[in-house]
Amino acid sequence: MKLINTLGCLLLLGFSSLSWGHSKLTQAQPANGSTLAQVPPVIVLNFNKPIENKFHQAELQQGQQWLKLKTEASEKTLQIWLEGVRPYAAKDKAANSHTPATMRIRWRVISRDGHSQSGQLQYQLQP
Repeated sequence: MKLINTLGCLLLLGFSSLSWGHSKLTQAQPANGSTLAQVPPVIVLNFNKPIENKFHQAELQQGQQWLKLKTEASEKTLQIWLEGVRPYAAKDKAANSHTPATMRIRWRVISRDGHSQSGQLQYQLQP
């Protein structure tokens, strides 16, 4: 009888950990790959499972450097604040002009199960 109870408990624990799982990005607003008329004040990332409120980050690529951005997390959402951000536009020496600005942002969160999730977003900004 003890063996059956022990096996039952192990099965329940195994199935409960499977349902917990990692968080995955389900939506970015604005959508990844979008062409934007201007830099939005905030990018919102939605996840399918809760993320840790204190362990998250996002950075903006500026040439060869990555600049830290302000972030806020709550339950299944990460907000990336872009106030004051000026996108980097590489100068086209042949045409003596700037190419349309590309804005690259990389982000990282920790799922409530302790696993790290990361990704990158890219936007084109109309000149």
